[in-house]
Amino acid sequence: MRNCRRFYNQRKRQGGFRLSANAAEITGLQAGIPVLCGSGDAGASTIGAGAVTEGQGYLHLGTTGWVAIPAKRFVSHPSAFTLAHLPKHLLIAVIPLLNGGNIYEWGVQTFTDNEDYEGFERMVKESLSKKGDVLFLPYLYGERDREEGGAFISITARTTKEDFTRAIVEGLCYSIKQICDELLSPNEGDITIIGGTSRSTVLCQCLADVLGRQINVPKNSHVLTAYGALAPAFIALGWSQSYNHFVRDYINKKKHVHFKPDVSKREYHIEQYKRYIKYVERK
Repeated sequence: MRNCRRFYNQRKRQGGFRLSANAAEITGLQAGIPVLCGSGDAGASTIGAGAVTEGQGYLHLGTTGWVAIPAKRFVSHPSAFTLAHLPKHLLIAVIPLLNGGNIYEWGVQTFTDNEDYEGFERMVKESLSKKGDVLFLPYLYGERDREEGGAFISITARTTKEDFTRAIVEGLCYSIKQICDELLSPNEGDITIIGGTSRSTVLCQCLADVLGRQINVPKNSHVLTAYGALAPAFIALGWSQSYNHFVRDYINKKKHVHFKPDVSKREYHIEQYKRYIKYVERK
């Protein structure tokens, strides 16, 4: 280990690692370009979400997803993983979500023709204009220690296709709330969402209503993990002074869309969430 560290420090003083001529011939890349250490997906996503301050929670919602916060100390929680963050003084506490955008996609494929995402959103909006009793447990792909699959609850002869679509979106939001409540401070601060599923305005608004928090979606949120992956290179090459500066200059300056919670729906979601938890915790 000492020899490795000595070799690394020596090469760093000499200007860092460069792509050799042999490697350039094999890869087709230019000889002499810098070879830099990158990051894992969680670190890149956390930088992409602009989360470089302790306790600054965010949600990554792609096919699957997670809720995460930067932390200064190891987070002891049965469902959480603690990983190294890119800023050296921080860690990342993560609770994964196996059912995310894949649930939304399943809903579109099941309840529309030709995977009509716009049509699905219209059906959800139509049903959201009224209160409904149908619940959906979005565990089609399992979830942590759950053995049961997903389920619709309280279906009647009057249940419509729109009611099913609305229940899918609400159920996904309730599952997200469950892990947010485990990891984040309750009802404190905004939450940033990145990932492809953040492009659903219906989902983002419903999540704001369920959490009672403002949801912030940066422009091009579905590619911000790639921005975060670039951050170590920017710092190593001197293009940014630190990860805080990188977030300030390349993440926070992007235009955000804000979804504020509808207080008129707060009581409804509180009661529905109580029902949801009752079924989720039923053994």
